[in-house]
Parts: sequence; C-alpha cells; structure tokens
Amino acid sequence: MAGKTLTAEPSFEGKHILLTGASGYIAHTLIEALKNFACTIVRLDRKPPLERVEGIANIVDIAGDVRDKSIFGRVLEDVDIVFHLAGQTSLYWAEENPLEDYGINVVPMLDLLETCRRRGRKPTIIFSGTATEAGVPSLRALSYGGGKMPLSVIEKAMKLFPQTEVFPVPFLHRLA
Repeated sequence: MAGKTLTAEPSFEGKHILLTGASGYIAHTLIEALKNFACTIVRLDRKPPLERVEGIANIVDIAGDVRDKSIFGRVLEDVDIVFHLAGQTSLYWAEENPLEDYGINVVPMLDLLETCRRRGRKPTIIFSGTATEAGVPSLRALSYGGGKMPLSVIEKAMKLFPQTEVFPVPFLHRLA
C-alpha cells in the first residue's frame, strides 16, 4: 500500500446517513460531530420538530416511528450508513413489559435488516446498546459507586435457567 495513508477516522464526505432516534443524547452528539461533513443526514424521530443544526451537512428531518413496518422502505433509499439509535433503554421497563420491549427494540432492527435484504442494499449499520443487554464488563473505565452492580436480563435468565442455552430475552445478543 505504498503511497496511501490509512487513518482511523472514516470519511463521511458524500455519504447518505440515516440516523434513527434523532432526538436522543447520543444522536445529538453524533450530529454535532457530522454536521461539518459534506454529507446528507436523514434524522428519523417520532418527536418532531428537531433542533436546528448549523453546518455544511444537508440535514433532512422525517417524522416517523421505527415500529411502523413501512418506515424503512421510505427512508433507506441511497443510504450508505445507518446509525440505529432508536429504542427503549430501561431494564426495569423491559422486565415489566417484555413483549412491548421486544416490539420496540428487536422488531424494528429485524425490519431494517429485512428491508435492506429485499432491496439488495448493504449499508453499514451501527446500533447502540447498554450494559443491561450484555452485562457489565469485568474491566471498566469508570467506577460504579452505587453498591452491587445490577444484573443484566441475560445474567438473570442464566441464573433462572442454568441448563438452557437459549434465553427468552428481548435483545439480539450472541452469548459467548
């Protein structure tokens, strides 16, 4: 690769980016980082209007809910990158409402992937998660001063069903 310089930072120049959950904290921070790239950012959120952003990026706002089975068919055209940040993040709510949580967090991801497959699209898909999905890592950059660490849904299922390899949890997760 003589003559080429590799960088750790990907170029977003000229990219068409879909951002779900656009009113959230992570999405806001991401938009601040992307606004000065010459790209198109489609902000999908169920709570318009979204905050105006000044920058060189072309920002398009679409009101919609990722639980709407037709939404990805309407917003995936020409998309190169999907930041799928929409979702329900409370472990307590998920445990009390597992079917609704599944409908909010898992079904939209499956719809996104299925829409890509049907249309022959292969965008880069980046999605977020929390420690409550996979458990708290043994090495942490931050200390937790709140006493005993909360168990994830998976850890609780493993304690309840130790002989089982497949757990009834509302998350896409590969057990290691």
